[in-house]
Amino acid sequence: AYQVLHMKLWIHVADQAFARRGASIVRQVFLGKEFRNTEWEYIRPDGQRRQILGHLFPLRGINGRILGGVAACLDVTDRKRAEEELRASEKLFRDLIDSLHEGVLLYDVTGRIVVANQQASTLLGTPQPDMIGRRIEQFRDDFLDADSKPIDTHQLPYYQCLKSGKPVENACVGFRGRPGRSSEFHWFSVSAIPLYRSDEDNPYGVLTSFSEITDRLQHEDQLKSHVKALAAAHQELKQRQTLLEEANGQLEALAVTDGLTGLFNHRAFQERLDELARGPNELSLVLIDVDNFKLYNDAFGHPEGDGVLRRVAVMLRESVRDSGITARY
Repeated sequence: AYQVLHMKLWIHVADQAFARRGASIVRQVFLGKEFRNTEWEYIRPDGQRRQILGHLFPLRGINGRILGGVAACLDVTDRKRAEEELRASEKLFRDLIDSLHEGVLLYDVTGRIVVANQQASTLLGTPQPDMIGRRIEQFRDDFLDADSKPIDTHQLPYYQCLKSGKPVENACVGFRGRPGRSSEFHWFSVSAIPLYRSDEDNPYGVLTSFSEITDRLQHEDQLKSHVKALAAAHQELKQRQTLLEEANGQLEALAVTDGLTGLFNHRAFQERLDELARGPNELSLVLIDVDNFKLYNDAFGHPEGDGVLRRVAVMLRESVRDSGITARY
């Protein structure tokens, strides 16, 4: 980092297109323009393609005159990659269920449908968009049991599975007069499995799979294998989402940490100070300066000076109790 001090940013950038854009943005900052949540992509000298998210704004003096500019940037390459992988997993999941001959519905803990494949739309006679976010009884209230008697919501397989936390296999559910068919009743074999998170005892949703058995027998083994495959695909989707959340957590940690010393940065310190100052407890604040630091840097160079700051940071961090914070001001 010391090699770029007092140098124009774009002199050290190997990606010329990125350098030209950076020079243009810097000129606009010095004209008073702010850039928030701006994304760039560039190629490093080692050939790696990186993506960054930046905030740039002018630094003004007391009289409003622009004295400089501030740029705060985060490398979001891994987050972007995780997002792309998540989108690919979601597409794979939806392509998978849309390719099945069985209808598939995924319910959340409130009984609302969050995923429906095309076959479910065809079998239930309801467009896919009209099902998402609704309970099934809001667009079909004419379900029958195996004895052709009306059944209510509490008797539907998804509801029984959600409340009991146990799978329901090959339940027979029907309804009368689906448009476009001459038969009086249409019967379906419905299976439902609860979906659990590893740290929870109650299901967070239910995955149901159903096929019409009006004119043929239900192939039980095939149905079970499809349900397991769908559960595995959904579990993979949740795992990728967890990875994305972890990556976001790491990015948030970087946003409040000083890269050289590992202490809280100025912004995090200021936010914590404001919070403590409004609290009911007494507050102590100590500002510490490293004596003769400029002379040390001039004599031994910035890398050695950085080492001093890191050692000072370690000593301060070890000297402060858990109730306090240490930051680089």
